[in-house]
Amino acid sequence: MKINSFTDEMMKKRALISKGDKNRLWSVMRKAGRGETITFSVIGGSVTQGCHAEKKSESYAELVYSWWKEKFPGTPINYINAGVGATDSYIGVHRADRDLLNHHPDIVIVEFSVNDTDEVINSKSFGSLVRKILLSEKNPAVIILANVKKDGSNLQEAHSAVGIEYNLPVISLANALFPEIEKGNIIWNDLYTDEVHPSTLGHAVIGELINSYLDEVYSEANNSDICINKIHEKNDMYADAHILDNMTVIPSECSGFVKSDIFYQFPNGWTAEKSGFISFEVKCKNIGLLYYKTTDGKSGTCSVSVDGEYVSSVNGDFPEGWGNYADYSQIYVSENPKNHIIKISLEGEKSFTVLGLCIS
Repeated sequence: MKINSFTDEMMKKRALISKGDKNRLWSVMRKAGRGETITFSVIGGSVTQGCHAEKKSESYAELVYSWWKEKFPGTPINYINAGVGATDSYIGVHRADRDLLNHHPDIVIVEFSVNDTDEVINSKSFGSLVRKILLSEKNPAVIILANVKKDGSNLQEAHSAVGIEYNLPVISLANALFPEIEKGNIIWNDLYTDEVHPSTLGHAVIGELINSYLDEVYSEANNSDICINKIHEKNDMYADAHILDNMTVIPSECSGFVKSDIFYQFPNGWTAEKSGFISFEVKCKNIGLLYYKTTDGKSGTCSVSVDGEYVSSVNGDFPEGWGNYADYSQIYVSENPKNHIIKISLEGEKSFTVLGLCIS
């Protein structure tokens, strides 16, 4: 789909907050040019998942995937979409190994700018996620995509800072679109179905902005020497982040909670239909509780303790919400790893589903 009336050269130029170091992209393009298999991947929230595009093939991620297939028609190209709706980069960095890095990507687009809303947690989790990807097996190329809400809110500033720190390309929808909206050349509803989700045409705009940058990189790929910059070690809060579920950890105590497969995106959890408790003993620095939020009015509230001390209450009820989803609460943060006992207790007649523990 061509949408030149929406994406002129000035918009494409404004969208690029940073062109970044192109060496990793050049390396992937040369690899693809030799006919070697590459893996193109994306990780993010519902926009990356492709929500509100009329057809799967019309989502921005599929449109960028199509760019790679068209440029390298004789090359096997794997496609991994690790978008999960309503998840931010905190959940993203913990599920990255399972959903993304186990597929050994050569290029990754990272998009969490509208789902990241906690400047303290998400600034750290997004940086850790990007770093985790850059340090993975194939030294993949990374592009940061910053989507935006109708009111202009996102975490673009923090995400751009990460992009600049690692000299990565950063593409901004706010920078591309808002000047045109202010001039009256575009209205929000031309490109979005609600406050945050692009329509099919909106996905096409995002795809064209990314593909325009890739065209530029492609034009230079065979004319440049390649030098992949080394990512140096640093104290990274979520460097070894992962999710423990009923496939990877056994509760130390359990009453009322049973193994369950409630939510297909995080299927290996534990559910109590009424009062009960579940405890885990884990060695770590940081702990998050991943749990299920539901709109049916049947989910209750759990109290959470760490090492015998109450830390928070977690409510699984999402009354009159837009749908069920995975939420989290970061319940413990420390500087040094040690053994901890995490206990989740449910009282009353309502249910609660633990989807997993976010551990780092």
